[in-house]
Amino acid sequence: MFGPVLGPDYSTSILVVQRLMEGAMPGVPRLYFGVVDVRDVADLHIRAMTQPAAKGERFLAVAGDFMSMLDIAKVLKRRIGQSGWYASLRCVIRQ
Repeated sequence: MFGPVLGPDYSTSILVVQRLMEGAMPGVPRLYFGVVDVRDVADLHIRAMTQPAAKGERFLAVAGDFMSMLDIAKVLKRRIGQSGWYASLRCVIRQ
């Protein structure tokens, strides 16, 4: 899950992004993740709690295809560009 952070207790997915952006990862393992915005997950929870038909069911919240850690790093590089943490992403993304 990615999205706005409300407090200092970061989820594992946010910590991974933070480490990528700080240059704390000299490379990226070949791991793939289902990616979803935390706001969409919150909406899904509300819908599941308010719909009687959802009782006892399980739901997966994933938006689109799975992404590798390298793909996530590339998105960060594209979005951040020359500002801020770009320099620390260079060690992760060598092209």
